[in-house]
Amino acid sequence: MAANPALTRVSSGYLGTSDGWTDLRTDHQMDWSYVASQPGNVVQTGQTSLTGLPGRGTSPWPSASVAQPGPAAVPPTRPCDLYQIATGLLADGDEPAANRALDYLWQVQQRPDGSFPQNSRLDGAPVFTNLQMDEVAFPIVLAWQLGRTGASDWAHVQLSADYLVAHGPASPQERWENLGNYSPATIAAEIAGLACAAGIARENGDHLAARRYVATADAWRLSLDQWTRTTNGPPSHNPYYLRVSVTGDANAGTEIRVPDGGPLVDERRIVDPSFLELVRLGVSAPMTRTSGQRSRSSTARCASRRPTGHSGTARRSTGMARDARRLTVGAHRRRIGG
Repeated sequence: MAANPALTRVSSGYLGTSDGWTDLRTDHQMDWSYVASQPGNVVQTGQTSLTGLPGRGTSPWPSASVAQPGPAAVPPTRPCDLYQIATGLLADGDEPAANRALDYLWQVQQRPDGSFPQNSRLDGAPVFTNLQMDEVAFPIVLAWQLGRTGASDWAHVQLSADYLVAHGPASPQERWENLGNYSPATIAAEIAGLACAAGIARENGDHLAARRYVATADAWRLSLDQWTRTTNGPPSHNPYYLRVSVTGDANAGTEIRVPDGGPLVDERRIVDPSFLELVRLGVSAPMTRTSGQRSRSSTARCASRRPTGHSGTARRSTGMARDARRLTVGAHRRRIGG
């Protein structure tokens, strides 16, 4: 194996006995340096000093070679996971790695229509074939946070923002990949993505696109509670957000099947904490009371001016919106991915 910069350690072992996964499983360190001398299911492992490699799993990543390299040797890369990884790296001060992640999202995973695969191999080949609209939105947010607002990035942003406008806010899948339609978490990502896209459009002189994105985001924010926040749910007399609403009427009590072989239940009984994305992404203000998941509404607008800060990146993450109807993506500098 070869890499630039050079790998700091390499090993070629046999799957299930001396491979990299088996090595890492014991102490999460790469301790072995084998040389496989006979044919077999050989797994090569390389340790790199780089951070920010895309996808799930532990770095260093094993990669199968020689004989029968199973398809799961390198975990598929999900755009939403890569966004979270990139913003975590950014919060840790590794801006180059976060930029490499966005390069990968734009250059490898983004499709010609602006959408993204549910997940993919490292070369961009789709593995699962469904669509998650938050995965279309998050690269836009990352571009804004990194200050990537020039013409080349704007071309990618525009593709994805136009896709959101044309196909949102309902999503075939939400973040947990086994339910769909109207999800407060997904819609939060879409609104934030459009707000960021509006700011980038303004910086590229496309004020018509900026107005379209803001108008769409505002309309979705105004309808969000109707779509996803029930006022007559059986578990509570206080309003609360559902995990998903099938029809866009959160009070309808539509029955949905609990994922992975569960029973049919009233959708108002299926809740999870993913509605907190509304706060994390600045779409709603923090809750004033935990009872009933109460939160004040806000409008998605993206400022054309840059707020002050210690660096361009920090300015972007804290000040995604600073106009009269503020949308602040992230309460802390460089913490959108937290």
